[in-house]
Amino acid sequence: MTTEATAAAPAAAVSTTIEAPAATTAAPAPAAAATATPATPAPAAATEAPITFEPTGDSALDVALGFLGRNGFDIANPAMQAAVGGDFTLLMAQLAEKGVPGWEQHLALAKEAYERHTAKESAKTESIQSICLNATGGDAEEWSNVLGWASTNAEPEEKAAVNSALAAGGVMAEAMAAYLVAGYRGNPGTTVEGKSAVNANAAAGKASTSNGPLSPAEYAAEVGKLSQRSGGRVEGSPEYKQLQARRAAYRG
Repeated sequence: MTTEATAAAPAAAVSTTIEAPAATTAAPAPAAAATATPATPAPAAATEAPITFEPTGDSALDVALGFLGRNGFDIANPAMQAAVGGDFTLLMAQLAEKGVPGWEQHLALAKEAYERHTAKESAKTESIQSICLNATGGDAEEWSNVLGWASTNAEPEEKAAVNSALAAGGVMAEAMAAYLVAGYRGNPGTTVEGKSAVNANAAAGKASTSNGPLSPAEYAAEVGKLSQRSGGRVEGSPEYKQLQARRAAYRG
């Protein structure tokens, strides 16, 4: 896939999500009522299950987490919570206090894994921001307006779909960004009563029955349908190359 290069804005200046539905907070459990009956002795405490972690896909990190779990560190531990955010100071202090052989090497593995993850996420974020800016021809202010328009007009479930597509990066982010920009330019600031603002099916009708040029909205809708049919394996497929050619015809 080829996208036009644009000047990248500072990372913090380009948002790539629209407002999500507010999360509901579970009501606290009611306090147990007092009773007049004598309390029965509690059963003997069961042997604690070993602390384990789901595989992360990073073998070095899995080794480090296995070591931490065997030594009593679960994810709720404040030292582990701080490490997830990149601060290993408290974890290092607690490991040093325990004095378990090999803690320095395992902590080094965890730090290296964190740095790899951070670098990968940073590169992905920059790529998604570049995709979003490309959709507006490099206009960061217009992209901000597009997000505001989509946040106002999209249904709650659509907001989740939009954010998911943008966060995926690559083809899906490019298609969604193009679709949002086309919708915004078509009726900026307007809420259409009874009609979704980002319903891709509305733009897909004509494109699905033709091999002619594709507008940005039609291209986004067709890429979305292709992604659904192929389980997300879009890039490199003959169908995707055909869609790119039809989009290029529209531009030319």
